[in-house]
Amino acid sequence: MAYTIKNYSEDYLESQYEIGNAILSKWTGAAQSSVESLKQTYSQEGFDPEMKFYAFKEDEMVGFCTSSHISNQSEDDPKKAFLEFPLVKEGHDEAFEQLFSTALGTLRDKGYKAVRSRAGEDWIGSQSYIEKYGFTFHSELFQRAEFDPHTIDISSLPDAGHLPQLDFEKHTDQLIELIKNEYSVTEDQAKAAVDNLISLSDQTIFHDIILEEEKIVGRMLVYYPTADQKDVVLFTRILTVGEKDQEYRDRLMKSAIDKLRKIPEIKTARIFLGGNVIDQENPYGSLKFKFEAPLSFYERKL
Repeated sequence: MAYTIKNYSEDYLESQYEIGNAILSKWTGAAQSSVESLKQTYSQEGFDPEMKFYAFKEDEMVGFCTSSHISNQSEDDPKKAFLEFPLVKEGHDEAFEQLFSTALGTLRDKGYKAVRSRAGEDWIGSQSYIEKYGFTFHSELFQRAEFDPHTIDISSLPDAGHLPQLDFEKHTDQLIELIKNEYSVTEDQAKAAVDNLISLSDQTIFHDIILEEEKIVGRMLVYYPTADQKDVVLFTRILTVGEKDQEYRDRLMKSAIDKLRKIPEIKTARIFLGGNVIDQENPYGSLKFKFEAPLSFYERKL
């Protein structure tokens, strides 16, 4: 079954959102950017419409594939692009193949020497694409551990003090820049990450932050991943590199566990780490978490 592959048009954004949201809403830690967010991202200086690909069967969009330039590279690095694996409607596997091969060919023609993508067990099906398309491991994006908040020993942690809550009206621009820098991702990927946080608002129990001179230096998001509300996800970020990192991390964890112990229905907590924390041998000191990596970056040459 042959599909028509087209490049970006603003007219495609509604369908892009519908397809992406239907798929990504079933994944952990992923969300489709809103139509308005996509419009803003795709109207910025330097946007290349030839790096967005849309598959059509007659007049129906059945899938899409996005790529973007990786700008924060050293001069010695070969020219690289982010290339997300295509998202396609059920029953249109051939559209996936056609989108991906078209994207690879276009990026090669534009002078890119390699592409980077993201995959992991929490993103359904993505891990199978790594071997199939010749990607190799580049770096871990997140790490995850599980624990019981009611039984874990936190006696070694300091008093948390009062921690304010994240306010999206005040802090969204900060978050976008912080995510871009911490994870070496593009503007649209950072906005998608913030959109994901906003989409979790109804499931969020609390989102503690630590501020220094009105700038976020640490945050801890705790939310219900499922409707039964029997487990929670903790996502912690320390946004500085310095001598106070451990203090901030301990305060955020102490505050989170103290609050979770007031909710007896919660039996399991999962904590995610990312960015520079991954490289630290034991980022939570006396709390002996055993971490695994559910999501990583992978690369392949063109």
